[in-house]
Amino acid sequence: MGGKQSSEIPSRSSLNPTERKRLSTFLEKKGSHSQFNRHDMERLWTGYLVPDLLKSYSEYLMKQAKGKQNYIGIEEFVWIYSALIRGDQDEKVNTLADVIGSQKNSSGQVVISFKSLCKYIADLLESYLLGLKTQNDPNYNSWTHHKKPERAVMELVTHGICSDLQRQDDEVQVSDLQRWLHTSAVVAVLHSYVLGSLYSLEPEVKDTVVPQAVLPTIKTHTFLDLAEVIYINSFIPNQHRTLWRFLFSTQTHGESFAKFIGSISNKGALVIVIQAENHCTFGGFISENVSPGPRWVGDGDCFLFRLSPVVEIFPSTGYNDHYVYLNSHQQSLPNGLGMGGQYSYWGLWLDSQFGVGECSESCTTYKDYKMMTKKKKFRIVKLEAWGVGDPPLTAHERGERETAGTTVLDRESDSTHLLEMAGRKMYSKRIGKDPVDPN
Repeated sequence: MGGKQSSEIPSRSSLNPTERKRLSTFLEKKGSHSQFNRHDMERLWTGYLVPDLLKSYSEYLMKQAKGKQNYIGIEEFVWIYSALIRGDQDEKVNTLADVIGSQKNSSGQVVISFKSLCKYIADLLESYLLGLKTQNDPNYNSWTHHKKPERAVMELVTHGICSDLQRQDDEVQVSDLQRWLHTSAVVAVLHSYVLGSLYSLEPEVKDTVVPQAVLPTIKTHTFLDLAEVIYINSFIPNQHRTLWRFLFSTQTHGESFAKFIGSISNKGALVIVIQAENHCTFGGFISENVSPGPRWVGDGDCFLFRLSPVVEIFPSTGYNDHYVYLNSHQQSLPNGLGMGGQYSYWGLWLDSQFGVGECSESCTTYKDYKMMTKKKKFRIVKLEAWGVGDPPLTAHERGERETAGTTVLDRESDSTHLLEMAGRKMYSKRIGKDPVDPN
């Protein structure tokens, strides 16, 4: 430890009075005061940072020491938080470049290594999960009682997070990094939670990073790694991010299309994940209720994704509304679950003859789409379906009367399906639907 002076935080730091008091209390409980060296930072942060990130942060902060001192004061101690969380765009990017390590290229431009950036963000993600474990976070525990997060998966996910960053080979210009940081919500949230935990402060950017997993039994488990869940969840609309409800798994329910559609129908927004042969893992997010029928459903919030062998997201293009299709037991229409494209040219297709599916080489519904499997036709090894967000209200919960009977016109024929999907409205389907006048 350094000196034993008061741990009051200078008012000229970026912290407000309440935060300064909270940090002072935290440091006093930890036996720290106003001066810090590397050993102090290791003692305070070991449960919240992986070793390499702890070393990077402590080395950066010790560079702020005045003269030849081997310690820093409170103001320097909180600088990394002040710069990366409260700083302007220049302060954020320059501080991050200093932490990672920057240099000038042959053209005199300040650049960082893309590989080093990916490692930093993987360390940041792993540190975030370490902090949740240290805090015994219930959402973290709901995913990890059977499967612990794997570093290799975190590195794959990190490459997915960084995939849209402009670079030349391994070089990233600091100006491009600045633009990317401004739009990368995931990095902002991870910085907010990790750096906030180092100083016992509330996260500046609050968002649900790890949803609660709701599983039917303690023995139920998923093949998803928590880092993959975090990646998928970051693209889901905010209202669906807090809760993932286990609905179906081939490991639990067997290989049955009837059980599959029974498990996902009218369950709200969904995440479908498939493990196929050749180590390909991929799937899609469905933004609203689905039930079997001859129609496309969903909206621009739907997307497809890959998790292995690479991590990628394919958001909606807005070019057409062929987001999701689900049908069964029809003679003239495809029977299965499809996302994007058109009949026989699906972005993703799961056939009602359960166990097989297809991916096309192109798909106009989803942006920058690439075929998610090595071959157009694939065999399913494992499949999971999750309801995300709160489940929709039932008719009874909405105070509505459940429909008991149907007319002959409600018994939909294949020809009616085809006409509707061609854009021909069936006005006669309203016959018999009007309420009976009691008078």
